[in-house]
Amino acid sequence: MVKWLAMRQQRSKALLRRQRQAGRPHFAENEDYFARAEQSAATAIIADERFKSAKKILIRVPDARIAFAKAMALFFPERTYTAGIHPTAVMQRAQKWTPPRTSGRIASSASA
Repeated sequence: MVKWLAMRQQRSKALLRRQRQAGRPHFAENEDYFARAEQSAATAIIADERFKSAKKILIRVPDARIAFAKAMALFFPERTYTAGIHPTAVMQRAQKWTPPRTSGRIASSASA
């Protein structure tokens, strides 16, 4: 689960870097992000309803974070993969898969 969350955060950061390029929308949920968005090459800003701009096109929404996530899901859908073994996969003839051994306890990084 932690690895999955880390991968999602990396993907989100990559999306934020790409959105600052020319022609891409920018996401602004607070004054600092809004100021950066106005100075960026982005053509539009997805922002909360309280913001106004004379320089950029504003897409004013009740919650900029949720609106941005919905927009990115439309433009950059997650890839889907079919279950099973790929036809070009190469395995040893006598190779067997065995599940990893665990003690049945869930490991925790926090000390008790």
